[in-house]
Amino acid sequence: MTIASVVPTSSPRRAGAATAVALLAVIALAGCSSKPVDVTVAVTGTDTACTPASATSTAGVIQFDFTNNGTQESELYLLDAKGGTVGEREDVGPGTTAKLVVEVEAGSYTLQCKPGQKGDGVKTPFTVTG
Repeated sequence: MTIASVVPTSSPRRAGAATAVALLAVIALAGCSSKPVDVTVAVTGTDTACTPASATSTAGVIQFDFTNNGTQESELYLLDAKGGTVGEREDVGPGTTAKLVVEVEAGSYTLQCKPGQKGDGVKTPFTVTG
């Protein structure tokens, strides 16, 4: 005699929904830090420029206050020395401000604004000191 166990299975729809919720949680937390902010740096983006109030900061938790003074939605990225994304803030509408909070070590970085949310955008060097 064989004893069969019944293992409940979820429907493909339910599994897909759970996966989507988990993915959204990861995206929402990407580039975020739960530690207190050490430094705030204002960044102004336009259709042709990405201008931080200061091109340097100290290591730790940095909050970038990104103001989009351009005519289209934009994004703000902090890239490491190899071009990898440290943190990003997407869907910043014209005339609005959004925050990007990242924890970084000393090194060379790049701020990248992407007017229209496509292409290479506008890049500005950003240095973090120890």
